[in-house]
Amino acid sequence: MNGATRTSEISISALDFFAGSGLVRLGLETSFRPVWANDICAKKAAIYVANFPSDPFLLSDICDVNGSEVPAADLAWASFPCQDLSLAGAMSGMKRGHGPACFGNGSSAGRTHRKWQAAVPYFVPRMSSDFLARRGDAFQGSLSGVERRGYLAGAVVLDASWFLPQSRPRAF
Repeated sequence: MNGATRTSEISISALDFFAGSGLVRLGLETSFRPVWANDICAKKAAIYVANFPSDPFLLSDICDVNGSEVPAADLAWASFPCQDLSLAGAMSGMKRGHGPACFGNGSSAGRTHRKWQAAVPYFVPRMSSDFLARRGDAFQGSLSGVERRGYLAGAVVLDASWFLPQSRPRAF
């Protein structure tokens, strides 16, 4: 059975924020049916669309996404850009309201999130494990925002070395 046939038979739907070239989509497709994806990078979007031409894809900054146009789904996945949320990037994304902060605050992305979150029971963000560093200030702020949206929340760190010959700790 090929991936396209398998995916069409799955009833559990998923949104893919910050979708990049579609690597998460590939990982999810055995259990989830992707119903919408977005990214801001035109090069990554071109790869995604070339590989998954039937998937709805929006090339847009997350802050410009109209929440009423995002379909209801069972799962929302967000692979936040690591550079802005790591110690190497001095957590500058949090200061500018990017990444998980934008989903929990009053920004346009936060308003976008409020429009679709009621119809999405599970929201799984993936980011650099550095996000939990520095006394967890960034994490605590985002956690509070996510909890205000009605989600039960917590964090777990998984390292790719458990599955691949590469160490990349990520917070979920």
